[in-house]
Amino acid sequence: MSETTQTVLGFDFGTSRIGVAVGQSLTGTAAPLEPVAARDGIPDWQIFDQLIAEWQPTALVVGIPSIWIPPSATWPAGPVNSPTA
Repeated sequence: MSETTQTVLGFDFGTSRIGVAVGQSLTGTAAPLEPVAARDGIPDWQIFDQLIAEWQPTALVVGIPSIWIPPSATWPAGPVNSPTA
């Protein structure tokens, strides 16, 4: 039985830049791509369309900025470790 190689694009949102990485299941590795510029956390969304068209990922992973997570938040795996102000 053959496995299909999966490609994943990951995004790490910030207020001035959004980190982007591509990973694949064949090698179990990920590599950074050029960050996407953002103004007050808002990117040029067409760049994401281009990235998705180019890499044709099977999944997207989006990081949640810690400032958006309330200190009392919990996930199925347990409490979220958010930085203190």
